[in-house]
Amino acid sequence: MTVPKKELWHFDKGIPLSIVVLVIGQTLGAVWWVGGLAKQTEENTKRIAHIEAQRVNERVTTLEYQRIDDRGSLVRIENKLDRLIEKERQ
Repeated sequence: MTVPKKELWHFDKGIPLSIVVLVIGQTLGAVWWVGGLAKQTEENTKRIAHIEAQRVNERVTTLEYQRIDDRGSLVRIENKLDRLIEKERQ
């Protein structure tokens, strides 16, 4: 009883060289394409972060102006209350 030898991987003579070249080219193309996607994803992530930072800065600026306006309103209200209190004391 003979134990069959484990066959190592090999090219069959029936496989045309053009198919081998095509598969290698297709694999290299896929790797190149995925690399391009990774680069685009990184660029888009940076753009999104930049846009979000701009939006946050705009919102902070708006809130600061609103705070200044509110402070002015509070000062006017305090002045009116002071005048009313003075009138009641007289």
